[in-house]
Amino acid sequence: MVCNTEEFFIRTLHGLRPIQPTDQKSLGVLHYHAYYGTVDDDGETCEEAITEAEHTLIGQYGAQYLIRHSLHQLYLQDYEALNLFVTNTNLPAVNLYHKLGFKEKLISFNP
Repeated sequence: MVCNTEEFFIRTLHGLRPIQPTDQKSLGVLHYHAYYGTVDDDGETCEEAITEAEHTLIGQYGAQYLIRHSLHQLYLQDYEALNLFVTNTNLPAVNLYHKLGFKEKLISFNP
């Protein structure tokens, strides 16, 4: 058996643990109260914050969702394309962008 010392240290020192699916409601409530009444309060209700936490934890509010939503909004505003910059060594991002339909366009920064 193996115990990762860094994970053990973090868990025992800070009392932290990985997020569990059962944490959705607590995270939503925490998020709501953290922003309520601040300049970042966008007027969402506590229930909406809980729903947002649920969507985030099941992958509906991560990078893929945000990019799809952005592409849809840009299309509705008559934009023809969305360009982004990513290093080719950032494989998780490159794979996600390919999955969403992005095509590679090499750009050289050499004069």
